[in-house]
Amino acid sequence: MLFTQISTSSIIHILSFCDNITGVNIINSCKFFNNHSKKHGFATKITANYCTDSIVFIHRCILHSMTTSTIHVDGYENPHLWVPMFKENMIFTHCSFPSRIFNRHDCYVTKYLKITDYHRYKNKLILRIDWDMFPNLEELVLYVFDVDLNHIKNCTKLKSCNIDTLNKNKITIENLLKG
Repeated sequence: MLFTQISTSSIIHILSFCDNITGVNIINSCKFFNNHSKKHGFATKITANYCTDSIVFIHRCILHSMTTSTIHVDGYENPHLWVPMFKENMIFTHCSFPSRIFNRHDCYVTKYLKITDYHRYKNKLILRIDWDMFPNLEELVLYVFDVDLNHIKNCTKLKSCNIDTLNKNKITIENLLKG
C-alpha cells in the first residue's frame, strides 16, 4: 500500500495517539509524512511560557490545530486572550486572570481545565468564569485566591473537582452537588 492511499483523517488519528517526540520521529521518517505535517501538523501538546514569543505560540497552535489535544500556558497574565483556540485539555499554571474569562464560543470542547495561580496571596483576584461555556467539562482543578462558582451546575458532565481557595476550604465535587 502506498502512503498516498492513506486518508488525511487516518494519519491525523494515528498521530493523535503519539507524543510530540514520536510525532517528530514519524514526520522525519519519509517525505510524505513530512509534507503532511507541514499542512496538517503533528504536535499533540503545545506549551508556552513567559519566554515564548506570543506570535510563535499562536502560529504553533494554528499549525497543529488538527492534532493538538493539550495546550499548556505558563506565567501569562490573561492567558485566555493569547490562546487562539481551546482544546480538550487546558492547563494554565502561574497565570493570573484579572478580567472575566472564558466568555468564548470554543470552550465547549474542553474536558479538563486546570488553573493554578501560585501568586494568589499577592494577586488576590476572584476568578470569574462563564461556566455555561463549558458544558463538556469533566475535570476541574483550581488553585486560586477565590472563584465565583455561580452557574457551575451547568457543567453537567463534571466528574472530578478539586478547588483550593484561600477564602474557603477545599471544594470537591460532592460539596458542589450538595449546594
